[in-house]
Amino acid sequence: MRAPAVERIFAPHEPVHFDLRDTIPFLLVRAYRALRHNLTEARWEAGLYEGRDLVVAEIARRGGAATASELCDTLDVRPAAMSALLRRARLAGYVERRRSPADGRAWLLSVTPVAYHSAARTGTVWRGIDRGLTDCIGAADRAELRRMLPALASALAAMDGSA
Repeated sequence: MRAPAVERIFAPHEPVHFDLRDTIPFLLVRAYRALRHNLTEARWEAGLYEGRDLVVAEIARRGGAATASELCDTLDVRPAAMSALLRRARLAGYVERRRSPADGRAWLLSVTPVAYHSAARTGTVWRGIDRGLTDCIGAADRAELRRMLPALASALAAMDGSA
């Protein structure tokens, strides 16, 4: 069944009596846009683009070796998107891959020295933004937000069936 046309629901002269600005989704999108704006310049300066910085940081956090499957699970990224991201990271010289000594069928991904340097610079920016937010909202609210955001992410994933 097709959704009714908008003009059948609301006449052009009728005001909509619901303010989207009062909704959690609107506020989350607004916060995400502000965060993305703050991170974009730092990523460019470090030579890392959206997503690539997370991949490089996660491989480094794991001691310099990870599989694509592990990265997909940890970063909640679909395999096809991860494959494209890793291909671009390899072409840019940030990620190398080699066969796993434990399982010759698996590829282990590692970051290059250039990537470690870029990840360190990007990490400094992420921590700086985190400190700035904590200064604005306080440590207690940061802890509460830290507790609530994963729950929100899980709830949203469950709503669209991707959980």
